[in-house]
Amino acid sequence: MDLEEKLDCLKRKRLELTTPEPVDAQEMARLQQNPQVRELRGGLSQSQVNRPRDPNRIPQKRAKELTRDDKLTVRTLRKYFPELTYIQLSQKTGFTARQIQDALHGPLTPKKTRFRKVRENTQSIPFRKT
Repeated sequence: MDLEEKLDCLKRKRLELTTPEPVDAQEMARLQQNPQVRELRGGLSQSQVNRPRDPNRIPQKRAKELTRDDKLTVRTLRKYFPELTYIQLSQKTGFTARQIQDALHGPLTPKKTRFRKVRENTQSIPFRKT
């Protein structure tokens, strides 16, 4: 699949209508009278729904912040190809869609942090009268 076919597939998926399952009037009235008692969807038991995360799952690492040059590259691509989406830009550059969004809407360089100067001697100096 090339890029255009993937985009067409995504557009079709977004346009598909999803409607909730029809519920008869008696069932709706019972659910409204007892809001705490709800049936679980798909026949799953309570233990399956509240299942803890898989301990063997490898957590995904956080993506590095883009450099100034990387952000300029993304902004230049967006300037000359405004029809490209974040996902298409991320496929072309190898960055994540979130990195693309931050590069386009955030500052090129991070704001300088301000540090308070710590005084060595905080005691007041006594005033002498002569």
